[in-house]
Formats: sequence, structure tokens, C-alpha cells
Amino acid sequence: MDLPLQEEFNREVQMMMNLHHKSIVQFIGASKVPGKLAILTEFIPGGNLQTLLTAKTLDINLKLKIALDIADALQFLHTNNILHRDI
Repeated sequence: MDLPLQEEFNREVQMMMNLHHKSIVQFIGASKVPGKLAILTEFIPGGNLQTLLTAKTLDINLKLKIALDIADALQFLHTNNILHRDI
């Protein structure tokens, strides 16, 4: 495995170890085995956010609460100079 990838992995792990927010999945640990890197986070049942927010059976008020929680988490990340690349 190339060194830049391992360095990026190490930076990501260090960043996640220090993130504690009610709306961000918690870091559990990291694993390095030859040829593989893994970051372990808490399990959140129910699928991903896109599936949840597009569910027709979900009440609009609950969708709004979820969206506000996401905005709060993003504000927290941005305050800590972190840009979430998947949103």
C-alpha cells in the first residue's frame, strides 16, 4: 500500500478520534492489515440518510428535524475546519 494513502488514512483516523457530536456517528476504531485499511464506526440501523429522507411514510416534521440535525452537525464540522466530502 502506498505511503500517501496510509498518511491520509492516519489523518482521517486522528480527526475522527476527536469528533464528538450527537448527530455524527461515533468512531470505534481502525484496522490496518496488509493491503487493507478500515475505519469502524457505530452501527446506525435503518439505512442511509437519503433513503430515510426520501421515505414517503416519514412525517414531514420528522424529516425537518433530521435536516436540522444534519445542518447542526455540518456547522460543527465546519467550525472545526472539517469539510464533509460526501454531502
